[in-house]
Amino acid sequence: MYALRYVFGSLLLAMATLPGHATIVVNSVEDANTDSNRIACQKGVPHLNKFCTLRAAVTLVNKGVDFRLTLLRGEYEIEAGPIPISAKRITIDGKGDGQRETTLSCGFESAAFTVQSGARLVLRHLRIEECQPLVNDGGLELILVFLKGDLLKLRNAIWNSGDLLVDQSTIVGFNSDIEGGAILNKNEGKVTITHSRITGNTAPFGGAISSRSGTLAIDSSYFESNAAFAASGGAISTRGNTITTIRDVSFRGNRATKNGGAFASSGSADGTFERVSFFSNAALAGSGGALSLFNGSHEITNATFGENDAAYDGGAIWAGPPINNQWVSVQFSTVVDNHAGKLGGGIHAPAKLRIGNSVVARNTAGGNPDCGPDLHSVGNNIFGVIDGCLDETSDLTGTASAPFNPGLGTKIEYDPAAVHGASVEQFFDPVTNKMALYEPLPPSSPVLGGGVTCVSEDQRKVSRLPATESGCDIGAIEIKKK
Repeated sequence: MYALRYVFGSLLLAMATLPGHATIVVNSVEDANTDSNRIACQKGVPHLNKFCTLRAAVTLVNKGVDFRLTLLRGEYEIEAGPIPISAKRITIDGKGDGQRETTLSCGFESAAFTVQSGARLVLRHLRIEECQPLVNDGGLELILVFLKGDLLKLRNAIWNSGDLLVDQSTIVGFNSDIEGGAILNKNEGKVTITHSRITGNTAPFGGAISSRSGTLAIDSSYFESNAAFAASGGAISTRGNTITTIRDVSFRGNRATKNGGAFASSGSADGTFERVSFFSNAALAGSGGALSLFNGSHEITNATFGENDAAYDGGAIWAGPPINNQWVSVQFSTVVDNHAGKLGGGIHAPAKLRIGNSVVARNTAGGNPDCGPDLHSVGNNIFGVIDGCLDETSDLTGTASAPFNPGLGTKIEYDPAAVHGASVEQFFDPVTNKMALYEPLPPSSPVLGGGVTCVSEDQRKVSRLPATESGCDIGAIEIKKK
Protein backbone atom coordinates (compact mmCIF):
# COMPACT_ATOMS: atom_id res chain seq x y z
CA MET A 1 0.00 0.00 0.00
CA TYR A 2 2.82 2.37 0.80
CA ALA A 3 6.08 3.12 -0.94
CA LEU A 4 8.47 1.58 1.58
CA ARG A 5 9.20 -1.12 -0.98
CA TYR A 6 10.62 1.50 -3.40
CA VAL A 7 14.05 2.00 -1.92
CA PHE A 8 16.24 1.84 -5.01
CA GLY A 9 16.60 5.58 -5.58
CA SER A 10 15.05 8.95 -5.00
CA LEU A 11 13.17 11.83 -6.52
CA LEU A 12 14.21 15.25 -5.28
CA LEU A 13 12.10 18.35 -4.84
CA ALA A 14 13.81 21.53 -3.69
CA MET A 15 12.91 25.16 -3.07
CA ALA A 16 14.97 27.94 -1.54
CA THR A 17 12.83 30.82 -0.34
CA LEU A 18 14.01 31.07 3.28
CA PRO A 19 17.46 30.89 4.90
CA GLY A 20 18.61 27.42 5.80
CA HIS A 21 17.71 24.12 4.21
CA ALA A 22 15.70 21.16 5.47
CA THR A 23 15.02 17.76 3.94
CA ILE A 24 11.78 15.84 3.66
CA VAL A 25 11.68 12.18 2.75
CA VAL A 26 8.48 11.35 0.88
CA ASN A 27 7.91 7.72 1.70
CA SER A 28 4.43 7.06 0.35
CA VAL A 29 3.15 6.82 -3.22
CA GLU A 30 -0.38 7.49 -2.03
CA ASP A 31 -2.11 10.74 -3.04
CA ALA A 32 -3.17 12.08 0.37
CA ASN A 33 -2.84 15.35 2.27
CA THR A 34 -3.93 14.77 5.87
CA ASP A 35 -2.61 16.37 9.05
CA SER A 36 -0.73 13.15 9.68
CA ASN A 37 0.89 13.33 6.24
CA ARG A 38 2.00 16.93 6.73
CA ILE A 39 3.37 16.18 10.20
CA ALA A 40 5.41 13.34 8.72
CA CYS A 41 6.75 15.70 6.04
CA GLN A 42 7.67 18.32 8.64
CA LYS A 43 9.73 15.77 10.57
CA GLY A 44 11.98 15.52 7.54
CA VAL A 45 12.59 11.77 7.83
CA PRO A 46 10.33 8.71 7.68
CA HIS A 47 8.58 7.82 10.94
CA LEU A 48 6.94 4.56 11.92
CA ASN A 49 3.35 4.75 10.71
CA LYS A 50 3.95 8.33 9.51
CA PHE A 51 3.77 8.68 5.77
CA CYS A 52 4.80 11.84 3.90
CA THR A 53 3.13 12.13 0.48
CA LEU A 54 4.04 14.26 -2.52
CA ARG A 55 0.85 16.30 -2.21
CA ALA A 56 1.49 17.00 1.50
CA ALA A 57 5.09 17.98 0.83
CA VAL A 58 4.15 20.37 -1.98
CA THR A 59 1.48 21.91 0.25
CA LEU A 60 4.20 22.81 2.76
CA VAL A 61 6.47 24.20 0.04
CA ASN A 62 3.60 26.29 -1.36
CA LYS A 63 3.31 27.94 2.07
CA GLY A 64 6.86 29.19 1.74
CA VAL A 65 8.63 26.61 3.92
CA ASP A 66 12.12 25.87 2.65
CA PHE A 67 12.34 22.12 2.09
CA ARG A 68 14.15 19.65 -0.06
CA LEU A 69 11.90 16.68 -0.74
CA THR A 70 13.27 13.23 -1.43
CA LEU A 71 10.76 10.75 -2.87
CA LEU A 72 11.54 7.06 -2.74
CA ARG A 73 11.38 6.01 -6.34
CA GLY A 74 8.26 4.20 -7.51
CA GLU A 75 4.98 4.79 -9.32
CA TYR A 76 3.13 7.74 -7.82
CA GLU A 77 -0.60 7.92 -8.54
CA ILE A 78 -2.15 11.39 -8.62
CA GLU A 79 -5.82 10.65 -8.04
CA ALA A 80 -7.22 13.55 -5.99
CA GLY A 81 -7.00 16.18 -8.72
CA PRO A 82 -4.01 18.19 -9.96
CA ILE A 83 -1.46 19.33 -7.40
CA PRO A 84 -1.50 23.15 -7.45
CA ILE A 85 1.84 24.98 -7.58
CA SER A 86 1.88 28.50 -6.12
CA ALA A 87 5.44 28.78 -4.79
CA LYS A 88 7.97 31.01 -6.49
CA ARG A 89 10.03 27.99 -7.55
CA ILE A 90 9.77 24.25 -6.93
CA THR A 91 12.07 21.66 -8.49
CA ILE A 92 11.10 17.99 -8.61
CA ASP A 93 13.98 15.74 -9.66
CA GLY A 94 13.38 12.03 -10.15
CA LYS A 95 16.80 10.90 -11.27
CA GLY A 96 17.56 8.67 -8.30
CA ASP A 97 20.57 6.53 -9.17
CA GLY A 98 20.03 7.27 -12.88
CA GLN A 99 19.19 3.68 -13.81
CA ARG A 100 15.42 3.68 -13.36
CA GLU A 101 12.83 6.40 -13.65
CA THR A 102 10.27 7.72 -11.23
CA THR A 103 6.77 7.63 -12.72
CA LEU A 104 3.85 9.95 -12.08
CA SER A 105 0.52 8.58 -13.29
CA CYS A 106 -2.97 10.04 -13.09
CA GLY A 107 -5.09 7.16 -14.38
CA PHE A 108 -6.48 9.55 -17.04
CA GLU A 109 -8.60 11.19 -14.34
CA SER A 110 -6.55 14.27 -13.50
CA ALA A 111 -3.69 16.52 -14.46
CA ALA A 112 -0.49 16.03 -12.49
CA PHE A 113 0.08 19.74 -11.72
CA THR A 114 -1.36 23.18 -12.35
CA VAL A 115 1.13 26.04 -12.21
CA GLN A 116 -0.43 29.29 -11.08
CA SER A 117 0.55 32.75 -12.28
CA GLY A 118 3.77 33.91 -10.65
CA ALA A 119 4.82 30.36 -9.71
CA ARG A 120 7.43 28.14 -11.37
CA LEU A 121 7.68 24.35 -11.46
CA VAL A 122 10.76 22.50 -12.70
CA LEU A 123 10.34 18.79 -13.46
CA ARG A 124 13.46 16.70 -14.04
CA HIS A 125 14.09 13.01 -14.73
CA LEU A 126 10.44 12.00 -14.66
CA ARG A 127 8.09 9.82 -16.63
CA ILE A 128 4.57 11.27 -16.66
CA GLU A 129 1.77 9.23 -18.19
CA GLU A 130 -2.00 8.75 -18.25
CA CYS A 131 -2.62 12.36 -17.18
CA GLN A 132 -4.82 15.22 -18.25
CA PRO A 133 -2.95 18.28 -19.62
CA LEU A 134 -0.35 20.02 -17.48
CA VAL A 135 -1.74 23.55 -17.09
CA ASN A 136 0.82 26.35 -16.97
CA ASP A 137 -0.14 29.93 -16.20
CA GLY A 138 3.24 30.73 -14.64
CA GLY A 139 6.53 29.01 -15.43
CA LEU A 140 7.00 25.33 -16.28
CA GLU A 141 10.26 23.57 -17.17
CA LEU A 142 10.46 19.96 -18.39
CA ILE A 143 14.06 18.73 -18.38
CA LEU A 144 14.77 15.09 -19.20
CA VAL A 145 11.08 14.26 -18.95
CA PHE A 146 9.24 11.53 -20.87
CA LEU A 147 5.65 12.69 -21.32
CA LYS A 148 3.52 9.88 -22.72
CA GLY A 149 -0.06 10.01 -23.95
CA ASP A 150 -2.54 7.51 -25.32
CA LEU A 151 -3.96 7.93 -28.80
CA LEU A 152 -7.20 6.35 -27.61
CA LYS A 153 -7.71 9.15 -25.05
CA LEU A 154 -8.54 12.69 -26.18
CA ARG A 155 -6.25 15.13 -24.40
CA ASN A 156 -3.33 17.50 -24.90
CA ALA A 157 -0.04 17.12 -23.08
CA ILE A 158 0.33 20.78 -22.04
CA TRP A 159 -1.84 23.89 -22.02
CA ASN A 160 0.47 26.88 -21.86
CA SER A 161 -0.39 30.50 -21.13
CA GLY A 162 2.88 31.27 -19.35
CA ASP A 163 6.57 30.52 -19.87
CA LEU A 164 7.24 26.91 -20.98
CA LEU A 165 10.63 25.24 -21.48
CA VAL A 166 10.94 21.70 -22.87
CA ASP A 167 14.57 20.57 -22.82
CA GLN A 168 16.07 17.14 -23.58
CA SER A 169 12.60 15.63 -23.34
CA THR A 170 10.15 13.49 -25.30
CA ILE A 171 6.43 14.15 -25.84
CA VAL A 172 4.77 11.24 -27.59
CA GLY A 173 1.35 9.80 -28.32
CA PHE A 174 -1.10 12.57 -27.41
CA ASN A 175 -4.38 12.92 -29.28
CA SER A 176 -6.32 16.17 -28.90
CA ASP A 177 -9.84 16.80 -30.14
CA ILE A 178 -9.22 20.57 -30.24
CA GLU A 179 -5.71 21.55 -31.41
CA GLY A 180 -2.06 21.04 -30.56
CA GLY A 181 -1.74 17.42 -29.47
CA ALA A 182 1.47 17.99 -27.53
CA ILE A 183 1.28 21.71 -26.74
CA LEU A 184 -1.50 24.27 -27.02
CA ASN A 185 0.00 27.75 -26.64
CA LYS A 186 -2.36 30.67 -26.02
CA ASN A 187 -2.76 34.02 -24.26
CA GLU A 188 0.63 35.33 -25.42
CA GLY A 189 2.42 32.30 -23.96
CA LYS A 190 6.11 31.66 -24.55
CA VAL A 191 7.30 28.20 -25.65
CA THR A 192 10.96 27.17 -25.89
CA ILE A 193 11.91 23.67 -27.04
CA THR A 194 15.53 22.46 -27.16
CA HIS A 195 17.14 19.06 -27.80
CA SER A 196 13.78 17.30 -27.68
CA ARG A 197 11.70 14.84 -29.66
CA ILE A 198 8.01 15.46 -30.41
CA THR A 199 6.54 12.41 -32.15
CA GLY A 200 3.33 10.59 -32.86
CA ASN A 201 0.90 13.29 -31.68
CA THR A 202 -2.38 14.15 -33.40
CA ALA A 203 -5.01 16.90 -33.41
CA PRO A 204 -7.48 18.40 -35.88
CA PHE A 205 -4.80 21.01 -36.67
CA GLY A 206 -1.34 21.51 -35.28
CA GLY A 207 -0.76 17.81 -34.71
CA ALA A 208 2.07 18.44 -32.24
CA ILE A 209 1.88 22.18 -31.49
CA SER A 210 -0.73 24.85 -32.03
CA SER A 211 0.11 28.43 -31.12
CA ARG A 212 -2.66 31.02 -31.10
CA SER A 213 -0.35 33.88 -30.07
CA GLY A 214 2.92 34.61 -28.28
CA THR A 215 6.32 33.18 -29.19
CA LEU A 216 7.54 29.79 -30.32
CA ALA A 217 11.30 29.06 -30.33
CA ILE A 218 12.54 25.57 -31.28
CA ASP A 219 16.19 24.53 -31.45
CA SER A 220 18.02 21.25 -32.11
CA SER A 221 14.89 19.10 -32.00
CA TYR A 222 13.03 16.46 -34.00
CA PHE A 223 9.39 16.28 -35.13
CA GLU A 224 8.28 12.97 -36.62
CA SER A 225 4.99 11.25 -37.50
CA ASN A 226 2.69 13.94 -36.10
CA ALA A 227 -0.64 14.47 -37.85
CA ALA A 228 -3.34 17.11 -38.30
CA PHE A 229 -6.25 14.83 -39.06
CA ALA A 230 -8.82 17.47 -40.05
CA ALA A 231 -6.98 20.60 -41.20
CA SER A 232 -3.49 22.09 -41.48
CA GLY A 233 -0.09 21.92 -39.80
CA GLY A 234 0.87 18.27 -39.43
CA ALA A 235 3.51 19.10 -36.82
CA ILE A 236 2.97 22.81 -36.08
CA SER A 237 0.21 25.33 -36.71
CA THR A 238 0.65 29.03 -35.90
CA ARG A 239 -1.76 31.91 -36.22
CA GLY A 240 -2.57 35.26 -34.65
CA ASN A 241 0.61 37.16 -33.86
CA THR A 242 2.80 34.16 -33.05
CA ILE A 243 6.48 34.85 -33.64
CA THR A 244 8.27 31.67 -34.68
CA THR A 245 12.00 30.88 -34.66
CA ILE A 246 13.10 27.37 -35.71
CA ARG A 247 16.79 26.42 -35.91
CA ASP A 248 18.58 23.08 -36.36
CA VAL A 249 15.32 21.13 -36.44
CA SER A 250 14.31 18.10 -38.49
CA PHE A 251 10.72 17.46 -39.64
CA ARG A 252 10.05 14.00 -41.02
CA GLY A 253 6.96 11.98 -41.86
CA ASN A 254 4.41 14.52 -40.61
CA ARG A 255 0.97 14.67 -42.25
CA ALA A 256 -1.80 17.24 -42.65
CA THR A 257 -5.19 16.56 -44.17
CA LYS A 258 -5.16 20.04 -45.69
CA ASN A 259 -2.15 22.38 -45.91
CA GLY A 260 1.35 22.32 -44.50
CA GLY A 261 2.39 18.73 -43.94
CA ALA A 262 4.97 19.87 -41.38
CA PHE A 263 4.21 23.54 -40.68
CA ALA A 264 1.28 25.84 -41.46
CA SER A 265 1.10 29.53 -40.65
CA SER A 266 -1.95 31.74 -41.06
CA GLY A 267 -0.81 34.42 -38.65
CA SER A 268 0.51 37.89 -39.34
CA ALA A 269 3.81 37.67 -37.45
CA ASP A 270 7.26 36.84 -38.78
CA GLY A 271 8.96 33.47 -38.89
CA THR A 272 12.60 32.38 -39.12
CA PHE A 273 13.81 28.96 -40.31
CA GLU A 274 17.55 28.29 -40.18
CA ARG A 275 19.41 25.02 -40.76
CA VAL A 276 16.22 22.97 -41.00
CA SER A 277 15.41 19.70 -42.78
CA PHE A 278 12.00 18.73 -44.17
CA PHE A 279 11.67 15.18 -45.50
CA SER A 280 8.73 12.96 -46.41
CA ASN A 281 6.04 15.30 -45.07
CA ALA A 282 2.69 15.48 -46.87
CA ALA A 283 -0.37 17.66 -47.38
CA LEU A 284 -2.82 14.90 -48.19
CA ALA A 285 -5.64 17.04 -49.61
CA GLY A 286 -4.07 20.49 -49.78
CA SER A 287 -0.96 22.49 -50.60
CA GLY A 288 2.51 22.85 -49.13
CA GLY A 289 3.84 19.36 -48.53
CA ALA A 290 6.30 20.75 -45.97
CA LEU A 291 5.44 24.44 -45.45
CA SER A 292 2.25 26.41 -45.95
CA LEU A 293 2.81 30.13 -45.29
CA PHE A 294 -0.30 32.20 -45.77
CA ASN A 295 0.56 35.53 -44.13
CA GLY A 296 3.53 37.18 -42.46
CA SER A 297 7.17 37.58 -43.45
CA HIS A 298 9.29 34.44 -43.27
CA GLU A 299 13.02 33.92 -43.79
CA ILE A 300 14.31 30.47 -44.76
CA THR A 301 18.10 29.95 -44.82
CA ASN A 302 20.22 26.81 -45.13
CA ALA A 303 17.20 24.50 -45.45
CA THR A 304 16.76 21.19 -47.26
CA PHE A 305 13.40 20.01 -48.63
CA GLY A 306 13.21 16.48 -50.04
CA GLU A 307 10.56 13.88 -50.84
CA ASN A 308 7.68 16.02 -49.58
CA ASP A 309 4.31 15.73 -51.30
CA ALA A 310 1.21 17.91 -51.77
CA ALA A 311 -2.03 16.83 -53.37
CA TYR A 312 -2.46 20.29 -54.88
CA ASP A 313 0.28 22.93 -55.19
CA GLY A 314 3.75 23.34 -53.75
CA GLY A 315 5.26 19.94 -53.08
CA ALA A 316 7.72 21.50 -50.63
CA ILE A 317 6.58 25.11 -50.07
CA TRP A 318 3.35 26.97 -50.68
CA ALA A 319 3.26 30.71 -49.95
CA GLY A 320 0.16 32.86 -50.37
CA PRO A 321 -0.13 36.29 -51.96
CA PRO A 322 1.83 39.12 -50.26
CA ILE A 323 -0.11 41.25 -47.80
CA ASN A 324 1.22 44.62 -46.58
CA ASN A 325 4.53 43.98 -48.37
CA GLN A 326 5.14 40.75 -46.43
CA TRP A 327 7.34 38.28 -48.29
CA VAL A 328 8.90 34.87 -47.92
CA SER A 329 12.66 34.82 -48.50
CA VAL A 330 14.56 31.62 -49.35
CA GLN A 331 18.37 31.70 -49.37
CA PHE A 332 21.03 28.99 -49.64
CA SER A 333 18.49 26.17 -49.65
CA THR A 334 18.02 22.91 -51.54
CA VAL A 335 14.59 21.88 -52.84
CA VAL A 336 14.74 18.55 -54.70
CA ASP A 337 12.75 15.35 -55.24
CA ASN A 338 9.41 16.78 -54.07
CA HIS A 339 6.04 16.31 -55.77
CA ALA A 340 2.79 18.23 -56.23
CA GLY A 341 -0.38 16.93 -57.81
CA LYS A 342 -1.02 20.21 -59.62
CA LEU A 343 1.53 23.08 -59.83
CA GLY A 344 4.98 23.64 -58.41
CA GLY A 345 6.48 20.34 -57.38
CA GLY A 346 9.15 22.29 -55.53
CA ILE A 347 7.64 25.70 -54.72
CA HIS A 348 4.30 27.34 -55.49
CA ALA A 349 4.27 31.01 -54.53
CA PRO A 350 2.08 33.43 -56.44
CA ALA A 351 3.96 36.76 -56.20
CA LYS A 352 5.01 36.03 -52.63
CA LEU A 353 8.45 34.41 -52.54
CA ARG A 354 11.95 35.62 -53.36
CA ILE A 355 14.74 33.08 -53.75
CA GLY A 356 18.50 33.29 -54.16
CA ASN A 357 21.59 31.06 -54.02
CA SER A 358 19.35 27.98 -53.98
CA VAL A 359 18.69 24.76 -55.90
CA VAL A 360 15.18 23.91 -57.09
CA ALA A 361 15.40 20.83 -59.29
CA ARG A 362 14.39 17.20 -59.82
CA ASN A 363 10.86 17.92 -58.57
CA THR A 364 7.70 16.64 -60.26
CA ALA A 365 4.15 17.99 -60.64
CA GLY A 366 1.09 18.01 -62.84
CA GLY A 367 2.45 21.28 -64.25
CA ASN A 368 5.55 23.42 -63.70
CA PRO A 369 7.60 20.71 -61.97
CA ASP A 370 9.94 22.98 -60.03
CA CYS A 371 8.27 26.39 -59.65
CA GLY A 372 4.69 27.54 -59.40
CA PRO A 373 3.68 30.84 -61.01
CA ASP A 374 5.63 34.03 -60.44
CA LEU A 375 8.35 32.78 -58.10
CA HIS A 376 10.81 35.69 -57.99
CA SER A 377 14.51 34.98 -58.36
CA VAL A 378 17.04 37.37 -56.84
CA GLY A 379 19.84 35.52 -58.61
CA ASN A 380 22.40 32.73 -58.46
CA ASN A 381 19.88 29.89 -58.39
CA ILE A 382 19.74 26.57 -60.19
CA PHE A 383 16.29 25.76 -61.63
CA GLY A 384 15.96 22.30 -63.17
CA VAL A 385 12.96 23.41 -65.24
CA ILE A 386 12.43 27.14 -65.62
CA ASP A 387 8.67 27.00 -66.30
CA GLY A 388 6.92 29.13 -63.66
CA CYS A 389 10.11 30.77 -62.35
CA LEU A 390 10.94 34.43 -62.98
CA ASP A 391 14.68 33.99 -63.42
CA GLU A 392 17.64 36.35 -63.41
CA THR A 393 20.58 36.24 -65.83
CA SER A 394 22.78 34.75 -63.07
CA ASP A 395 20.50 31.71 -62.72
CA LEU A 396 21.27 28.34 -64.32
CA THR A 397 18.13 26.89 -65.87
CA GLY A 398 16.79 24.01 -67.91
CA THR A 399 13.59 23.16 -69.72
CA ALA A 400 11.02 20.41 -69.49
CA SER A 401 12.66 18.65 -72.40
CA ALA A 402 16.20 19.27 -71.11
CA PRO A 403 16.21 19.73 -67.32
CA PHE A 404 19.33 21.26 -65.83
CA ASN A 405 21.31 18.79 -63.73
CA PRO A 406 22.21 20.37 -60.35
CA GLY A 407 24.98 17.86 -59.71
CA LEU A 408 23.66 16.64 -56.36
CA GLY A 409 23.99 13.16 -54.90
CA THR A 410 21.28 11.04 -53.37
CA LYS A 411 19.93 11.60 -49.88
CA ILE A 412 22.32 11.05 -46.98
CA GLU A 413 21.66 10.97 -43.24
CA TYR A 414 23.45 13.49 -41.05
CA ASP A 415 23.62 13.43 -37.25
CA PRO A 416 24.68 16.84 -35.85
CA ALA A 417 25.55 15.33 -32.47
CA ALA A 418 28.00 12.90 -34.06
CA VAL A 419 29.80 15.74 -35.83
CA HIS A 420 29.70 18.55 -33.29
CA GLY A 421 29.61 16.46 -30.11
CA ALA A 422 26.58 15.65 -27.99
CA SER A 423 25.94 17.89 -25.02
CA VAL A 424 22.55 16.31 -24.37
CA GLU A 425 22.16 13.99 -21.41
CA GLN A 426 20.35 10.82 -22.40
CA PHE A 427 18.04 9.61 -19.66
CA PHE A 428 14.98 7.93 -21.11
CA ASP A 429 15.28 7.60 -24.88
CA PRO A 430 18.28 9.08 -26.70
CA VAL A 431 17.28 12.45 -28.14
CA THR A 432 18.47 12.44 -31.75
CA ASN A 433 18.15 15.07 -34.43
CA LYS A 434 19.09 13.32 -37.64
CA MET A 435 18.73 15.33 -40.83
CA ALA A 436 18.62 14.20 -44.43
CA LEU A 437 20.77 16.21 -46.84
CA TYR A 438 21.92 16.28 -50.48
CA GLU A 439 25.65 16.85 -50.98
CA PRO A 440 27.07 18.34 -54.18
CA LEU A 441 29.15 15.99 -56.32
CA PRO A 442 32.63 17.41 -56.87
CA PRO A 443 34.47 18.37 -58.90
CA SER A 444 31.98 19.36 -61.58
CA SER A 445 28.76 20.17 -59.72
CA PRO A 446 27.48 23.58 -60.84
CA VAL A 447 26.62 24.53 -57.26
CA LEU A 448 30.31 24.77 -56.34
CA GLY A 449 31.47 28.36 -55.92
CA GLY A 450 28.36 29.87 -57.48
CA GLY A 451 26.93 31.72 -54.47
CA VAL A 452 27.08 35.44 -53.71
CA THR A 453 26.50 37.48 -50.56
CA CYS A 454 27.41 34.38 -48.60
CA VAL A 455 26.13 33.47 -45.15
CA SER A 456 28.76 32.41 -42.61
CA GLU A 457 27.70 28.73 -42.20
CA ASP A 458 25.88 26.02 -44.09
CA GLN A 459 23.12 23.76 -42.77
CA ARG A 460 25.65 21.62 -40.89
CA LYS A 461 27.34 24.70 -39.38
CA VAL A 462 30.29 24.19 -41.72
CA SER A 463 31.97 27.53 -42.42
CA ARG A 464 31.38 29.17 -45.75
CA LEU A 465 33.27 32.22 -46.98
CA PRO A 466 33.09 35.30 -44.74
CA ALA A 467 29.57 36.69 -44.77
CA THR A 468 28.64 38.95 -47.73
CA GLU A 469 31.52 37.66 -49.92
CA SER A 470 31.07 35.69 -53.14
CA GLY A 471 32.25 32.23 -54.17
CA CYS A 472 30.55 29.96 -51.62
CA ASP A 473 28.45 27.00 -52.76
CA ILE A 474 24.83 27.29 -53.86
CA GLY A 475 22.28 25.43 -51.78
CA ALA A 476 22.21 24.24 -48.17
CA ILE A 477 25.55 22.38 -48.12
CA GLU A 478 29.08 23.79 -48.43
CA ILE A 479 31.78 21.37 -49.48
CA LYS A 480 34.17 23.38 -51.62
CA LYS A 481 37.56 23.80 -49.95
CA LYS A 482 38.57 27.42 -49.51
